[in-house]
Amino acid sequence: WAARRLAAGASVRVAIVVPDAARRAHEIERLAADFPPEECWIDGRALADEPAIGAAVDALALAGTHASYATFGRWLRSPFFAGAGEERFARARLDTELRTELRSQLSFRAAYRCGVADLLATRAPASGRALAAALDAVGGIGRATPSRWGHIVTRFLAELGWQPPYARAALLAWQSTLDELARLTPIVGEISLDAGLAELKRLLERSTRAALPVRGVHVLARVEDVGPGYDAVWVTGFTDTAWPQPP
Repeated sequence: WAARRLAAGASVRVAIVVPDAARRAHEIERLAADFPPEECWIDGRALADEPAIGAAVDALALAGTHASYATFGRWLRSPFFAGAGEERFARARLDTELRTELRSQLSFRAAYRCGVADLLATRAPASGRALAAALDAVGGIGRATPSRWGHIVTRFLAELGWQPPYARAALLAWQSTLDELARLTPIVGEISLDAGLAELKRLLERSTRAALPVRGVHVLARVEDVGPGYDAVWVTGFTDTAWPQPP
């Protein structure tokens, strides 16, 4: 229905209202993949739910002091880093083998010191060099201002060869989040890396309120959010038990 409406004109804008959008998020994401990213806006979606940004958050945890081996394993299997191309199968095999060992019960830092670094360098040398360079970017910095941590985060991900999201809106939202982190500097002063990463994760987990595209499909959670300017609206889930909403 939405695709037919959009095909009817160059500036068509339609709304689809899904009251229980959080429960049906995966279904909505799957259907939204049929549209170009700039033509489909989903209300209430956290920036951390963007796959490439979620992968970046996972990778950044490796720089902290509390990362588990499972976090390292997710980085090994992630397709959003440069080494995940030609070394994809080598990384996946290494993760599979390590999960059967006692080292997988250790923290990432402890496992990395107990031979995992050497294994990675042997089995997937490009990935091993990238991870070593990324960890060196953090170095022995104990405390820093949020603005400095923002620069370090950017360099850390660059060393890992992180592939940012293709959608321009998600990329701008990521940069905006780093800018918002930097604006905390005069408020909190110097903080630890773990505190900085926790604050960055909190900012990314908020529902994004990016500007609505002029053309395309808007998936909304509340019928009250349907304002003027829509060519058509499809409302779902409003049975007699759901609408009107109970007081």
